[in-house]
Amino acid sequence: MMLDSFKARMSRMGETQGISYLHNTDVAINATFKRDPAYREVIVTHMPSEIEFQKYDAKFIIDTRRAISGDEEVYKLQFRPHVKVPVGSYVDIPNDIGELERWLIILDDHQPQFPMYYILKCNWVLKWVYEGKVYKCECVQRTQSSYNSGLWTDHMFTRPENQTIMWLPTTHYTQTLSYNQRVLICDEGRKIPIAWELSKVLDTIPLGVTRLTFKQVQADMQEDCGKYGIANWCTNKDHTDAKNEVCKTCHLKEPEYIDAGFEVPEFELPRGKIVYNGKDTTLRVGGSSKTLTAMFWDSTKEEFVINKPFWNLSYLDNDNLLCSINISFNDTYWDISLADSCPDNITLKQLEFDDDIATPSKVDGCTITCLSDDKEMFKIHVAPADDNVYALKLRCLQLYNMVGKTITVSAKNAFEENVTELKMEVVS
Repeated sequence: MMLDSFKARMSRMGETQGISYLHNTDVAINATFKRDPAYREVIVTHMPSEIEFQKYDAKFIIDTRRAISGDEEVYKLQFRPHVKVPVGSYVDIPNDIGELERWLIILDDHQPQFPMYYILKCNWVLKWVYEGKVYKCECVQRTQSSYNSGLWTDHMFTRPENQTIMWLPTTHYTQTLSYNQRVLICDEGRKIPIAWELSKVLDTIPLGVTRLTFKQVQADMQEDCGKYGIANWCTNKDHTDAKNEVCKTCHLKEPEYIDAGFEVPEFELPRGKIVYNGKDTTLRVGGSSKTLTAMFWDSTKEEFVINKPFWNLSYLDNDNLLCSINISFNDTYWDISLADSCPDNITLKQLEFDDDIATPSKVDGCTITCLSDDKEMFKIHVAPADDNVYALKLRCLQLYNMVGKTITVSAKNAFEENVTELKMEVVS
């Protein structure tokens, strides 16, 4: 029996000490992965692998070192241990206000335990015609001068090297791009579009990404469609007037594109946000207060404004809900109760009021204690902010079994809408 127990334990932890160390590291990283300020829930799309809008946990890292060219910061994406994503995948990453921005994985850093990838932000939609069909693909555009001086020198002459480079995922659609393919790359509204010709194709270093080099050529006013930015697609052959005048009266409909990647998925803008003081969202047991201010969309949905919030504090151990409390207050009293989602074994200890803060508010500070089978399992102090009755000062009291747990703070407005939330880790 002892031998069987030993074998079972070793199979769980690893047959060697090294494997055991790796396993323990994986457990620690996975347990704290979402607590990192760099954490993002990203959406991965990779057509060749039929991965479509699949969600992953990742850390969005901006490397403080500079790129080789010295003109750009290095952006990386780290996934959970042993999670592999194909090079050439699109990654939709939420920015600071929750909008999804599309990036392209261009290189694998080949770290077996902690997968790390280099990424570039997509900044152009490339359009081209192949066998009468119109294709489009979100890609990364870089000028050739990002990689050299922008000048070409031989034994006799020095001349401008007017080139641009496109990075895009390798798919059976993007493989229709070949030498001498013409495209339009220019800002909207130009009377005379700027045309480019494909002069170099590289799709093996690394596999999964295609790098295209274009040289600038003269636009064909008879064939290029400046209205939709598509080379060799103008069907109006009557060019007795100036091209720009013809384009103004053109009734040509935009084509049905074949999407060589996938469209960015639909997303909903955050309806509110919680602003906090300090460099991160951690709460220290027995430490100082963290001031939280809830802001919601105004009626025009153009900016966030401060309104009276209704707070909810959900206390979790990983994804396991331990207790949940509703909190609101006005100038004179608190309204504190257990939420409907709170487990049945949780009771709320009688509230303890004190006036331990210097505040112009008439509302005293309040200690909230939740009991599980008559034992204290959650203990915090709340108070109005010094200068804003709608802001909440939250302090974790000295109850050390809270260390490692998470408090999810959510807020909704008076109409019980515009919910926003903030996750706060309790540390020692």
